[in-house]
Amino acid sequence: MGKGPAMIVIVRHAEKPASRQPHLALRGRMRAIGLSKLLPKIVKPDFVFASTSTKHSARPYQTIRLTADKLGLNVSTNYADKETKKIVRDLRRREFEGKTVLMCWHHGMMPKLIRELGYEPPYEPWPEDLYDRIICLDGDGLKNLPQRLLFGDTLD
Repeated sequence: MGKGPAMIVIVRHAEKPASRQPHLALRGRMRAIGLSKLLPKIVKPDFVFASTSTKHSARPYQTIRLTADKLGLNVSTNYADKETKKIVRDLRRREFEGKTVLMCWHHGMMPKLIRELGYEPPYEPWPEDLYDRIICLDGDGLKNLPQRLLFGDTLD
């Protein structure tokens, strides 16, 4: 079994609307645009993943799509939100060895995903209203970075 990616960067999908629609709220669309400008400065991914869109939420795909477009990469949506064990197992395949992976996921499963990747999650459970973090996992450990994109985002 390969060692897996050299770096994995995880972001939560952007803000959701108060209604039950599966799309991003206006603030979430603003965050997605901001991320498309910010993330390419921080990470040069070889692969981009978003948890599978469902009738309840297409937000992970909608959040990361602009960034992937800017980088000229496809967004793989082959893994459901709960399939954290499966994606972590598949990331150990040779094609990902030494590569950089960008992932956008639902907050409910992010602590489990981070733990299965071999790191201690910064939040457990992930706070419902926390959208503005960038989690970088590499040989130096876990870095929990602020996005600082929108008014009201945390500064550190």
